[in-house]
Amino acid sequence: MSGKCRAPLMAQVSIIMPCRDSAAHLAEALDSALRQTFRDWELLAVCDASSDGTEDILKAYAAADKRVRIFWGGSSPSGAGAARNMGLDRAGGRYVAFLDDDDVWLPEKLEKQLAYMRATGALLCATHYRTIDRDGRVLGFYGPRVLKADFDLMLGESLVGNSTMMVDFSACPDLRFKEHGGAEDYFCWMAQAAQGRDIHIMPRETVLYRLKPFSLRYRLKNALGRLRVCRELGVGNFVLLKKFIVYVFRSSAKIYHYYRSGAIRVDEFVQ
Repeated sequence: MSGKCRAPLMAQVSIIMPCRDSAAHLAEALDSALRQTFRDWELLAVCDASSDGTEDILKAYAAADKRVRIFWGGSSPSGAGAARNMGLDRAGGRYVAFLDDDDVWLPEKLEKQLAYMRATGALLCATHYRTIDRDGRVLGFYGPRVLKADFDLMLGESLVGNSTMMVDFSACPDLRFKEHGGAEDYFCWMAQAAQGRDIHIMPRETVLYRLKPFSLRYRLKNALGRLRVCRELGVGNFVLLKKFIVYVFRSSAKIYHYYRSGAIRVDEFVQ
């Protein structure tokens, strides 16, 4: 997926949604965008080589609402980072927001977040969120106590839920996701923070974030991806070691919490 063709301004907010084999929860995610109290948006769905009926769902929503636009990836999966970059290349809004294909926005998400960004002057903004399982059962709450996250703070903890993020794209035109090597969203936000662009955190829940099945292999891949990202951004080994220990500790506490809540099954985790 490549080639920039930035669209003329079409809406205030461009919602970017990478989609791959998401038929089980895609309609719920799309419906949550359609229910937004803020109406001046376009939704750019990038279909990444799906084979489970995702394409048919997208076509039905695009036929019913002209604000929903579909873009097609290649014949083989390119990954969420490449799909988001394809959406960014075609976004026409001043602001971009990200919605994963199995997450759910609360109805006032865009309205409240836009107002917050305009009031604070934030260029990048995350929010609090609740976690849900595959069946929609609420598992917990995540809300950092800080109102801003800089590069150093984010070295030790992921404070950003991707589906909570909104960015003033006119002020951050270099916004890009990593396409290979894992931790593609972490790279995006860390690269922005490395330029001195703090991520503001609105203290309001706006998203139901659906937890993916946990596996040890995935956790290790994600941790190694974070290490590579930090090295690419010039973090020294000593600082990196200290922050990585903090990350491992906090991740372990989070995994234990999800295990106690029933979100993690032992048979899935050891795969």
